[in-house]
Amino acid sequence: MIITTIDKIKKIAIKVNSQNKSWHFHLLTPKCLLNKTKKHAFILENTADNKVYVAYSDKPYMKAGKQLVKLLHKGVLEEKSNPKEQTTTSL
Repeated sequence: MIITTIDKIKKIAIKVNSQNKSWHFHLLTPKCLLNKTKKHAFILENTADNKVYVAYSDKPYMKAGKQLVKLLHKGVLEEKSNPKEQTTTSL
């Protein structure tokens, strides 16, 4: 795991996403069993290149999480936000 800053993680996510590579992220609390530290961990997994980045903090990076979830699921979120494109099927 590569320890870095949240700003670098956001830049990496934008770059990887623009290259259509597969990636995702995790927000781990200090109490999470998968988290080996006593800090909040923001983890970015670039699964296409088998690279993992982490930024630690005393508070959760919720703003960054909201930004990256929009980037990661952009197509899905756009579809749901456009009521004209939603269809209803009746049985």
